[in-house]
Amino acid sequence: VSTLKNDLGVKRVLCWHALHGYWRGVSPFLANTITHQPVGNVMLDRNTSSTPPINTERSAVSPSDSIPEHSEHLLRVEPIISWDSVSLFGVGLLSSRADLRTFYQRLHSPLKDAGVDGVKIDVQSGVAAVGGGSGGGPHLADLYTETMENSVKQHFASTSTAVMNQNNVDNEAINCINCMSHSTENIYRYKHTSIIRASDDFYPSRPYSHTVHLINVAYNSLFLREVCLPDWDMFQSLHPSASLHAAARAIGGCPVYVSDKPGNHDPELLKKLVFKDGSVPRASQSGVPTRDCLFSNVGEDGVTALKVFNWNSYKNRDLGKVVGSGVIAAFNVQGVMWDFERRKNHVQDPSKPILPVDATIRPRDVESFNNGENAAKGPFIAYGCQSRTFR
Repeated sequence: VSTLKNDLGVKRVLCWHALHGYWRGVSPFLANTITHQPVGNVMLDRNTSSTPPINTERSAVSPSDSIPEHSEHLLRVEPIISWDSVSLFGVGLLSSRADLRTFYQRLHSPLKDAGVDGVKIDVQSGVAAVGGGSGGGPHLADLYTETMENSVKQHFASTSTAVMNQNNVDNEAINCINCMSHSTENIYRYKHTSIIRASDDFYPSRPYSHTVHLINVAYNSLFLREVCLPDWDMFQSLHPSASLHAAARAIGGCPVYVSDKPGNHDPELLKKLVFKDGSVPRASQSGVPTRDCLFSNVGEDGVTALKVFNWNSYKNRDLGKVVGSGVIAAFNVQGVMWDFERRKNHVQDPSKPILPVDATIRPRDVESFNNGENAAKGPFIAYGCQSRTFR
């Protein structure tokens, strides 16, 4: 970390870990160092819940090797999880609040001491799936999420002191990205962390995944933005779909980062996403679909463009109030959609090119122009980003 920061000029470093440590949780050896008493692994049968009740406040609780019970819908989407290592051999869990506090302290303190600025915490919904016999999925999600957030707030806050808003609510920024956490057991537990991945991964080697990726993050953000700031994931600037992803990040109001290999960059594309000092001009809200395409099949109907809108607010000193401007992006994402029967992205006809689609851009596509103080009847000035022209 010190080499990255001191020699290479990297300003911020985040590390990855799963909510319960790693993909299969904690090992009996690690658990013994936390609970300080002999550990006996308990393998739960898929159809039983034989683990005794858990006292969540007292320490010295042995971890259990628990088998997840996946939902029918999840198995329909990802049948491979029925025979992955977690499903076959179980996951090591700590079910005591005191043990979890020790676990996260020992996990996060060395990272902070090494100069790490934050964490991306993955596999969060997986913890709730192994809650049978340990108080249930919602109980485990609550136990882990609350303890994790308290530790992250302690170790990876962006500011040294809490920032209180006018309603006496703590607005302190926490450097944490929540991931694989779309189950309600996780989403409704967040109190301090505020960023959540809104989609599946960016897959550079799957050419048919990129338009579906954009569709997913845009529509998922309709719900997720009410709880957290949706994160649209990283991308590669030299990838064939880089311009699509870059435009999506520009309209998304989300963090912007790339996973380029060192030296493999498209500087001209990246310059469009940042100011001269490298800071990112994020929109004020989260990008979501416009009303006229909200219930359209933008990936398969052959005629509808995906339109995403956002809002840029700023303080007008002459008027003495906050005003703003709307931003709209239109994408042709036709030709590929997730197929639940084939359990993969389905390309309608790979032998035929994707035909153009028409999109009408109107001021009322931006919801802020339709209500409240920002409601306006015009006149409007439209600026085209690609053509660099005013209308």
